[in-house]
Amino acid sequence: MIAIFVPIHFLRLGFDLRAVFIFLMVQWFFFSLFVPIAAKLISKIGIKEVILIRTPLFIVSLLLLGILDRSPLLQEYFLLIAVLLGISLVMYTLSISSLFAEFMHKKRQSSETGKFIALPQIGAIIGPVLGGLLALFFGFDALFIISSVLLFLSIIPIGSLKHKIDHPKFDYKKFILFFKTKKKIFFFINLYGIKGFVMFIILPIAVYFVNYNVLILGIIMSLSGFVSVTTALVYGRYMDAKKMNYVRLGAVLSSLFFMILSMITGTNVLLYVSIFSGAILVLLDLPFETELFMEAKKENSILSFLAFKEMSFLLGRTLFFIVIIYAYTNINISFLIGSASSLLISLF
Repeated sequence: MIAIFVPIHFLRLGFDLRAVFIFLMVQWFFFSLFVPIAAKLISKIGIKEVILIRTPLFIVSLLLLGILDRSPLLQEYFLLIAVLLGISLVMYTLSISSLFAEFMHKKRQSSETGKFIALPQIGAIIGPVLGGLLALFFGFDALFIISSVLLFLSIIPIGSLKHKIDHPKFDYKKFILFFKTKKKIFFFINLYGIKGFVMFIILPIAVYFVNYNVLILGIIMSLSGFVSVTTALVYGRYMDAKKMNYVRLGAVLSSLFFMILSMITGTNVLLYVSIFSGAILVLLDLPFETELFMEAKKENSILSFLAFKEMSFLLGRTLFFIVIIYAYTNINISFLIGSASSLLISLF
């Protein structure tokens, strides 16, 4: 309900696009920086406990975003919010993905990954349009406050669980060793991370710039979420065999999609084409994520591999943001970078 609106919130407050990209770079830098710390916490105290610790951090971040327009001091130190968001996000991401990888069924790996990708998107179908309505009629402060309340209510069932959820252990030595022994995977994960950022961050901003309407942005992203869910659930049932062929197909189609976006940026056509971004996203994400989860299951320490995966994004994300911060007035460059990154993934 809020992810796509954070950059828009800063833009509407008068921050330029370069400041928004700096905010996002800091957020994802601290996400990567805290990967081994979050993994160690999961190993020591458990998944449920880490999620319970993470939630107050995320709520504080949202509340700070909500009062940003009324606090000149906070606007001056707005990057502190990025730090909190990055830390809270990595704690949640590692917790959920490690639990999923632990219990993925060997014979239904693609189908289950499809559900793993699709189920969170079910909430994302109504979330963007609801967020757009709240932002339009009540303001972004109401959007972030209501999201905080919903997030707090969501942890009540988790906190009431009596038993400890099983979780994989974190081996720091293996975590470091993966960077030496899995250089090919490291390279393609970085490309994959760049592609994801263009789809999740740049595309919503480009849609917003067509008419500066938060409700239309929410509607389009909700429609894209619906397409994504449908594609993931159907696609995952048919691609357990020859997954690498599907990776290459998804990479080529993603590259072509970004190329098309680069040619229609700033036009109303972008609004209609963006609806299909959810399907294009799944065509690559589903087989690629399945391969990574199965690679994680091959290791004695699943959490160590997933920590390696999340930290591997750092180089690609950093380079991507450096380029777009320098060329922040040209959204087309971001789409061209996404196109090139996707095409290179076809070599995986």
